[in-house]
Amino acid sequence: MIFIKDEKDQDDILMDLIRSCSAITDLSVQCLHDGIHSAKMLEALVEFGIISSELKKYLDRPSDEEMVETVLEWYNASSKREQAEFITTDFENLVVFMSSLGQNILKTFNLWYYTWDKKIKDGVDVSEEHPEAVALRVIEETWRQLQDES
Repeated sequence: MIFIKDEKDQDDILMDLIRSCSAITDLSVQCLHDGIHSAKMLEALVEFGIISSELKKYLDRPSDEEMVETVLEWYNASSKREQAEFITTDFENLVVFMSSLGQNILKTFNLWYYTWDKKIKDGVDVSEEHPEAVALRVIEETWRQLQDES
């Protein structure tokens, strides 16, 4: 088991993740070699999931710029129809992409793992760092950059 300190250096976090990954890999190989699909294996997988989730909280969230760069790569790899649909959507309507592109951003960059200061207004978190707000901001910035290029 890896013990998480209050403050961790980025390199320490990555090393802990590598060690944890290595331990689960070793156990998996041993179980497969022995033909064992045991509770011990399941327990190790669950522990790894918990550890990696906890350790990810200590990593810095990717910057908006890094995420936009990735989304631009996705855009360039998408079909002409999808590109046209995105680029011709009015800025005020970009929220329609939250159920597709926004979810990909949330999942790919693990945005729910990072903490943020909640700002509740009328029962809704309106913080600029809320994961869904970050995803929408990345969509909007990607759209702006594409508009500037055309």
